[in-house]
Amino acid sequence: RNINGAGVNVGVVDTGINNQFEYAPRLLAGYDFVLKKAINANTDSDFNGHGSHVSGIIGAGVNNCIISKTNNCSKDVAGVAPGANLIPIRVLGSNGSGSFADVAAGINWSTFGTTTIQPLNTTIAKPKTDIVNISLGATSDGGTLQQSLTNGVRNGQLFAIAAGNNGGATPISPANYAGTLNNTSNTGAIIAVGAVTCTSNAASSCSIASYSNRAGSITATNTPYWFLVAPGTNILSTYDGSATATATLSGTSMATPVVAGAAALLKQYWNLNGQKIAQILLTTATDIGAPGVDDIYGQGLLNLSAALQPVYVTATGPRILRSTQAGGGTQVTTLSTATTTQSSIAVSSAYKTALSSANLSVAAVDDFGRDYSYNLSSLYTTTNSKNYYLEQMFSSMDKNVATKQIVTEGSKLTFTQIEPKQNYFDDENLGIKNSTNKSNTQLASMSLNTQLSDSQAMTYGINSNTNNFFGFANTPFENAGFIVNKTFDNPYLGFNGSQNFAGFSSKINNEWNIATGVVNSFNPLTKYQSNNDPYQTSTTTLPKQNITSGFLELSKQTDDNKFAVSFGSTMEKAGLLGGSTDPLFGITDKSNTMFVSLKNAKNIGGDTWIAGSYNQGLTLKNGQQDSLVSSSSNLISQSWSLGLIQSNVLSKEDRFGIAFNQPLVVKSGSLNLSVPTGLDYDSGEMQYENRKISIAPTAIERNVEANYYLPTSPVSGLSLTGVYRMNPDNNDSNPSQKVVAVRWQSLF
Repeated sequence: RNINGAGVNVGVVDTGINNQFEYAPRLLAGYDFVLKKAINANTDSDFNGHGSHVSGIIGAGVNNCIISKTNNCSKDVAGVAPGANLIPIRVLGSNGSGSFADVAAGINWSTFGTTTIQPLNTTIAKPKTDIVNISLGATSDGGTLQQSLTNGVRNGQLFAIAAGNNGGATPISPANYAGTLNNTSNTGAIIAVGAVTCTSNAASSCSIASYSNRAGSITATNTPYWFLVAPGTNILSTYDGSATATATLSGTSMATPVVAGAAALLKQYWNLNGQKIAQILLTTATDIGAPGVDDIYGQGLLNLSAALQPVYVTATGPRILRSTQAGGGTQVTTLSTATTTQSSIAVSSAYKTALSSANLSVAAVDDFGRDYSYNLSSLYTTTNSKNYYLEQMFSSMDKNVATKQIVTEGSKLTFTQIEPKQNYFDDENLGIKNSTNKSNTQLASMSLNTQLSDSQAMTYGINSNTNNFFGFANTPFENAGFIVNKTFDNPYLGFNGSQNFAGFSSKINNEWNIATGVVNSFNPLTKYQSNNDPYQTSTTTLPKQNITSGFLELSKQTDDNKFAVSFGSTMEKAGLLGGSTDPLFGITDKSNTMFVSLKNAKNIGGDTWIAGSYNQGLTLKNGQQDSLVSSSSNLISQSWSLGLIQSNVLSKEDRFGIAFNQPLVVKSGSLNLSVPTGLDYDSGEMQYENRKISIAPTAIERNVEANYYLPTSPVSGLSLTGVYRMNPDNNDSNPSQKVVAVRWQSLF
């Protein structure tokens, strides 16, 4: 919405206000403490000009044509809060002087709307004015204003008070109360304002005005901590005398309404009390002069742009309030601002694009409880980045060399020994990283198949592949070397994570076999979270997602053909289809996907085999309390692969393969969200709306991959791999990706 101070009442404790300008309809009823009478709305009460000048700086309308009276009003007077209401509180006569008793009465009236001084600690529902501008002062008020200011602050008002024009080291009264009352329960609602002279719009061009009083010694007084500076030299504004009267004046009186106008903008948009408004303005000030709070500029130069942006002092980023659906209340998720992508919401590529396309925005709050619209699209992350495929490509090539099998009577041990994982590519420019780290090889994966009898067998695997025992086991596609989403794997068995499994099989007859297995794995999304180094696992803040699958497989195998069908269920904790999320986007405490998988591999002659795989899953309707996701519909997902492998192509024991693949994708389904939309400032409660979004993408990713492996010795080999991705991450706006890699490796 438009931020112009509309609806905010700003009291101007001064000489009165000229009613002949465009802000006349916003000139509310006030009180004249010099003549002891009420001032009606839209009535001229200024016979000096000072109060009108201050009022114009606060709230003169945009393009009011005071000077030019033409359509080109760009150089005319415009206030900081051109929609604010102005309330004349006249305490100075036509000669610009008055008594502190009248000032105290005026401040009291600004709070309670009465000329009778109220007892200390008196509270009301809403003060007469929200912001009070006091552009006046003297050496001392003798304590006259203390009670009135205390009441005003305790009732939620903000006071912007001029520091004075003596060129002194400290503010005069009443601005000096910023350093005394602000140390009591009134902390932070009185701002002393000094003036700077600026030669341009840059903060670096501003310096303390010669006439302005300074903030004071930080070792002798607390005033510098409640002291701001603002432009106060040669300020053009409205004046007294006519509808076109203007004047160019200088002084802390001119700097103070700049702060008051800024406060009005914050008050309008977020309805904050005076203490919070003051804290925001002081916290976001631009530091000029000596670093930190100093004797001259205090907290620094008013920075309205920064004050309107989210402020994080104690928290690390935006806080999103999530409705607690059971029992009422709210939960809070804080997003990190440590990286350019804020926090990470790790989601499966099966539905990431659909979520991004939904352009989901939520209301998030900063440290001062102000709500902002925050778009979540930039937070969704998956492992399917260009660097991810490069890493997987080299990892697969390494395993072509490093994977060995030891076959004895009744058992088969498959294992991989490689050096600890290195980062081959820099995330910014894909440049090669040179590493001098030398480490001993270590066991990367292992599986052991043991024949218990002529008809029964069992298996056990760590960080390995179930195809060594199930699915395409005992065919060339058992370890085919394809890397795109582990092309011929069942994606529901760990969602392409590292698989730890155990299984048992029993023959029905010579050709048919029945087997059962349990798979447990960690989601790789928890390992590729860091934006600066997506392969670093030690700094991840995402929860490790435990994925457990159980399945039953029926297979038939002959010398030249194998067919397998399996039925199973995968249980995920705190995620959906491989997406490992934080509580903000927790899909469910546990999601259950039932799946069916069909696989067939056939020898079509000599050393040439073809294979096909189809997988489909049904994720049951579920939800998560205390999450943006209140529930989901049943989700249908699928993947498929077709491939060919030929051995002994150019040389003995070499291997060529080509595959066509559709990675796992949601074909139908939706999420029901409870989305925070903004604060109700009357009640202080976050408001929510229900929203339904489809997570089925409009485009489907397709991949083509070819690889060739040539063993050059028993311990070395050459690998060549090429990948072509169409609609990466199921997004037709993503350019196609083409990657070619050559790798030679030898073990010593």
